[in-house]
Amino acid sequence: MYFTNRFKIVLTIYLLLGWSFISCSKNSLPPENITKSAATAIYPYAEGAILAKDYKLYINGKETAVYETSEGAFASYGADGITEIKVVYLGQQPMNKIDIRPKSRNIEYKQIKNEILFRLAAGPIKTVVEINDDLERPLFIFTNPIEKVKPSPSDPKVRYFKAGKVYQVGEIKPLSGETIYIEGGAIVKGNINIYNTNNIKVLGYGIIDGRGSKKTVRLEKSSDINWDGTIILNDANWAFVAYTSQRININNVNILSYGEISTDGLDVVGSSNVTIKNSLMCAEDDAIAIKTEKFGKSGPVSNVDIQNCVIFNKEPGNGLEIGYEINHDVNQILFMNIDIIHTLT
Repeated sequence: MYFTNRFKIVLTIYLLLGWSFISCSKNSLPPENITKSAATAIYPYAEGAILAKDYKLYINGKETAVYETSEGAFASYGADGITEIKVVYLGQQPMNKIDIRPKSRNIEYKQIKNEILFRLAAGPIKTVVEINDDLERPLFIFTNPIEKVKPSPSDPKVRYFKAGKVYQVGEIKPLSGETIYIEGGAIVKGNINIYNTNNIKVLGYGIIDGRGSKKTVRLEKSSDINWDGTIILNDANWAFVAYTSQRININNVNILSYGEISTDGLDVVGSSNVTIKNSLMCAEDDAIAIKTEKFGKSGPVSNVDIQNCVIFNKEPGNGLEIGYEINHDVNQILFMNIDIIHTLT
């Protein structure tokens, strides 16, 4: 039996939200008397990329690049323990109000003039700093684990994008068994199209900039996909969609998707055995959506496990949605420990 009433679906989601979606994270701010510094990885600046003018960010005293988007700024780094964070706000207005989200983590801070000081735990965690209730100019901070092992650039089955550069790739179509590795501090401009393949890995803490491509990440008729890391930028259509695919593992992915009305974050369409964990979706439309049919691609959806994610939903979509397009069975969908920090619908 499948759902046909969208109102019922959305209502169910919001009722469940009140009971179980928002819960305290284990990564709450530690006591201020903890001073042991973590090992950190500060990613190189990608030469030629546009930096934000209203924020600077320091990790354990080291400056890291803060990149610009049309509706906010973002930065990322690696850490294996507690880090001292300093945000310097360079906006034209004084800081009259500061919010650090998700609120479930109870992050305490100190303000010294135009500086905000706080601590963050080891990654993967997602932190959003908002100044003066300005939801068009938040600062997203993505804390990653420190990489222990990286793929070899000399491996013929590895497409390796080294830090410090911007790559104009157009479209990447990996073959079965290949790995795409985007090092922290690399920007890959283009889109990734995984079609009718299996055993694909997409790894690394770099950036996939699909703005202008209208199809940043597409999976279709594929299986055994392991996607761990990356920041995905999108400004048209859905940012990341899995059509009629099986056994997909998505971990520590950060999606900033806004511009047009239909800019979803992540959509699961006619796919099964999908896990989405430790990720952030900021979307103009639906942040995470489950569907059985779209654009002529259809099938049942089952065994979708979504945990430990942060959702920032703008207009006109929903933070979490099952529907509209439901014409097959939908079974075993789990949302757990989801922080919905904004839903502006």
